[in-house]
Amino acid sequence: MFKEITQCVSSPTDLLPQTADDLTLLSDTVRLCTKLVALRCPPLNSSAWKHLSDLHTLLTVEIHGVYCPLDGNNLKFAPFLNVTTLSFDLKIATGLITLLQHSEFPSLKKFDFYGTMSSSEVEHLFGALSQCNTH
Repeated sequence: MFKEITQCVSSPTDLLPQTADDLTLLSDTVRLCTKLVALRCPPLNSSAWKHLSDLHTLLTVEIHGVYCPLDGNNLKFAPFLNVTTLSFDLKIATGLITLLQHSEFPSLKKFDFYGTMSSSEVEHLFGALSQCNTH
């Protein structure tokens, strides 16, 4: 099966799932992968994040685009045991903060965020990051 998934894009708008069906299709495709090492793609739904949290082969995650809200009823993730690098290039940080608040990344060494945040979002992001290694 795939060891790495990278979605190639020709313009920034290609980074966005155009419809809910696109988001579901991408997330379902990711959930079929059982030995991913690196993932670079647009935002995923809660089910895909849950699947990723169970992949012990996963080391690097890069998410680019407009973050989709996560399903508030599906936020129980296993620890992302071996993920060492998280990178987000997002227009909205709220979904990212929610993800970090409900996740553990005990091996995290590098975190990148590119985007614009309010001072309140920055405060919440740093709070979530300070807890994601110690939940």
